[in-house]
Amino acid sequence: MKYKLILVLLFVLIPVSSSLAAGEINPATMEKYRQLKANLGQMYQSKAGTYAKDILEKANRTLAKASEEIEIKNEKATMENLNMAILQIDLAKVKTEELEAAQKTAVTRTKVDKLSQRLNDILSGKGDTK
Repeated sequence: MKYKLILVLLFVLIPVSSSLAAGEINPATMEKYRQLKANLGQMYQSKAGTYAKDILEKANRTLAKASEEIEIKNEKATMENLNMAILQIDLAKVKTEELEAAQKTAVTRTKVDKLSQRLNDILSGKGDTK
């Protein structure tokens, strides 16, 4: 039983270690890179391109670093950069949502203030100044 376990482990570990030694980039990693690059392009075209341009530029630089790591076939550094870019893109989305919400709140606050003033005018006997 122990020998079977050792053989199974050898068959699993040898291909993994040989791919690491050869410095190959996993196809899934390459697909993730392509998807992030496309997603970033779409983000620039959305409101995030206006509200979170600084964060998107950081994500773009991070993806450039990932591309450099792909060129030298460094899987670990590539994945670290891709994961950082994902976080930066998510941050840009959240910042955009926050700023949109703040704008909607400001518009609503203005409406509330006008209605409150109108109510005060009516209650103080100035009448409806619509």
